[in-house]
Parts: sequence; structure tokens; C-alpha cells
Amino acid sequence: NFQPDGRSPLARVPEFVHTACPKCGTSARRECDTMTGFVCSAWYFLRFTSPAEPDRPFAPEAVRRWLPVAHYIGGKEHAVGHLMYARFITRFLKQIGQIEFDEPFTRLFNQGVIGKDGTKMSKSRGNVVSIEHMVATYGADTARVFVLFATPPDRDMEWSDTGAQGIFRFLNRVWRTVRDRTENSPNAGNAPSRHARETLVRTVHCTVRAVTEDIERLHFNTAISRLMELTTAIQQAVASGVPESAIQHARETLVSLLAPFAPHITEELWHRMGHTKSVHRAAWPGYDPSLAAEALVTVAVQINGKTRDRISIPAGASQQDLEKTAMNRQRIQTHLTGRSVRRTVVIPDRIVNFVTA
Repeated sequence: NFQPDGRSPLARVPEFVHTACPKCGTSARRECDTMTGFVCSAWYFLRFTSPAEPDRPFAPEAVRRWLPVAHYIGGKEHAVGHLMYARFITRFLKQIGQIEFDEPFTRLFNQGVIGKDGTKMSKSRGNVVSIEHMVATYGADTARVFVLFATPPDRDMEWSDTGAQGIFRFLNRVWRTVRDRTENSPNAGNAPSRHARETLVRTVHCTVRAVTEDIERLHFNTAISRLMELTTAIQQAVASGVPESAIQHARETLVSLLAPFAPHITEELWHRMGHTKSVHRAAWPGYDPSLAAEALVTVAVQINGKTRDRISIPAGASQQDLEKTAMNRQRIQTHLTGRSVRRTVVIPDRIVNFVTA
């Protein structure tokens, strides 16, 4: 009976409380206070490094190899329970010389919650949505990509499966883009423009860089959005008659980048393109920084910290070029009338700020 009265429920079970001392045989009472489950979960990561260790909680050599945890992902509700206990136990073990670090988790990421009808999903509320219907209708890849694309992982999400149709269409478009040969294009015999080929190559390199950075930052929704843009770029390149060699490289890059999000369709496409090993064991695509750089950037022009204009300028422009271009803008000249510029603050590719006297 778990009626709360400040005591452990075990204290109300006489046959458990009253016992005999295992050493002297006299009457004794068992301890009834029990520890919260958080106590066990507060050091599980140490045990995970050596789960078969028979004589110690963990093997120090394994802990030195694997810990501290590089990246912990969990819910906000853990902050004052599990995470706090984990820090206490870790610091205690450091103080007595059992481990060499005093923080258990190097990086912490709190994911959002999924809700339905304005209420957080939970088994206790009985409002958990099963995605089995979505998987049966559209496939597991659509379900995976849909959840990742719907919202940034640190934001709360109101569940709605209407967006799954759009993701299903996108994956079908990927399938057609990769499987359709250039010869099927009505413009396949046309001489492609140099600009069309260069545009595709630059898009591929920009996409690799962006998706790589997005994954590292856990911005999965924007990574998927960039893959949608690459799919469109490949289709446009095919229609423009870009050579098959460039098209094929773009297709393989698309499949490689999509693989973490849609593992099944990409594995099938990877083998259909002639590869014998799994796409999930292939090297991650690389990129040329010079080709992946943005061609133009938008720079805010400020006066005393207040934005008065914006300029588009080649990425990586020098401080002198930024300052000169900003100063020559008619709007800036108007705002500087009757003022003298005391100094100029330039943040490359982002801001030019004229500080007036």
C-alpha cells in the first residue's frame, strides 16, 4: 500500500521489518528507508564502460578511455533529479581518487517535448500517438524524416501527421532523381552551359558543408531542408543537360547525406548505383571550402549601433572594401550629414558600424 505518510511502505510490513540478526540470532529490525532510483541512474554511465566487471563497480582503465560523456541528450525534467545526482557522485568519486574528471557530461542538450491537443504526450495520460499507422502507410523512413523535419529538436512540438505526406513526396522525388538517368531528360542532347555545371558543383559543396555543420549542431530540420534544395538543384541540372559525371557525383552526395535520416531508401539507392558496401560504412562526403563559401553575404551597416542599411557583398571581402562600400551608400551619407565618424567597427561578413562623435 503506497499511501504516503512520510515513511517507506516497507515499514508497514511487519514480516519484513521484524527479523533475526544473521550474526547473533537475536531479534532485529530491517532498515526500511530506500534510495530513489535516481541514485542508480546517477552513475550508470560509469558502469556502461565495463558492464561485465565482476569485482568492481567499473574498470578504471575503461573509464579513462570512454569518459566523460561527450554529449548528453535528455529532457529538462532531469535537471534537478538525475543530472544533479550524477554531478554529486562524479565529484565524490573524483575526490576519493577513483576517476580523473569532476564533470560527468561535457555537453548537455535538452530536447523539446511532443504534445497532442496542447498536452504533453505521456503514457500516464494515455495520449501517446503510435506511429505504426504512419510506418504502415508511408514507410519507416518517412516517419523518421517527418519527426526530424517538423521542428528543431530543442523546441516543443504539437503532433500532427498531415506533414507526413509532404515528406513522403520528397523521398519519392529523391528516388526518381537518383534512379532517372540523364538520357531520359528532354534536354540531354543539348550542350550544357558552363554556368549550369558550376552552379551544381557549388551547390553540392555548399550542401555538404551546411548539412555537416547542421548535424553537429543537431539542427536536423535545416539539414533536411538543404537536402530538399539539393534534390531540386540536381533535377534542374539534369534538365539543363549537365554531364552525367557531375550529375552522378551530386546524386551520390545526396544519398550519403540523407542516409542518417532515411537509412532504408538510401541503402537501396546506394546499391542500385553500383556500390557493394553499405552507404552507412561509406566515407562522409568532403567539400572544398572555396567552393562551399557563400558567393554573397548580406552585411548590416550601422550608425552608433543602429542598423541604417544593408549591403550585399562578396563573402570574405576585406575590411577596407566593406568600409568603402558602406560609406558610399546614399542612405548612409544622408544619416552622416553633419556628423564626423570617430571610428569604424567592422565584423567581417556581418556588420559595419560607424561610430560618430
